[in-house]
Amino acid sequence: MVAAVLTLIWRDLAGVRELTRILNREGFLWCEPKQVSQQALSQRFLTFPAEIFESIFKGLLPEFEQKWHSRNKRPLPESIQFARTKFERIWAGDGSTLEAVFRKLDSLAERLFTNSYSIRDRIVKMGAGNQTTPCITMRLVEIRVGKSWYSYLTSVLDPLILPPYVVADLSSRRWRIEEAFNTVKRLLGLSYIWTGSLNGIKLQLYWAGDPSSGQLGYFMRY
Repeated sequence: MVAAVLTLIWRDLAGVRELTRILNREGFLWCEPKQVSQQALSQRFLTFPAEIFESIFKGLLPEFEQKWHSRNKRPLPESIQFARTKFERIWAGDGSTLEAVFRKLDSLAERLFTNSYSIRDRIVKMGAGNQTTPCITMRLVEIRVGKSWYSYLTSVLDPLILPPYVVADLSSRRWRIEEAFNTVKRLLGLSYIWTGSLNGIKLQLYWAGDPSSGQLGYFMRY
């Protein structure tokens, strides 16, 4: 089963039908050719305990983590270094759902910190002011890049604690999360799931994320 799952992932096979054909005709990895029906192999994927792959994954994590910590680390960006002096943790979230909000903020300006050619930094009020949608105070930071303006909201109202450039830079770095997902899907063969069963999905995820495979297993944990 380990050889079967590895072959599915690393050879980017379309599914169990193709895997069965390869096993019957040529074998894969350390497995010799063997006549197995597609139905039998499919049933095996449905019933093979995913916990076994999970135990392999968890058993190898400490060793892989040690290797990860021993590598040369890149210096932290200045924005993150600055933010870590003010905050215990930094969280990144997708802000695409706020686009509709940004279009309504012009009339809500209350206090202006900066208004220049490339930076607008101000306090805004959001909400209707009733029990259902009470008013909340937020800070709107807008940065001009070329001819485009990019908007960021933060609950940190003091620009001395979180300057505009730090707000913008921290927000832009959340794309590293999207890049990590893209790398995982591309290199670990997770662009699609080759089974709809929960057990089969676990088999694919645990082995694709296995550090022993020599790829990006640690992404599956962090």
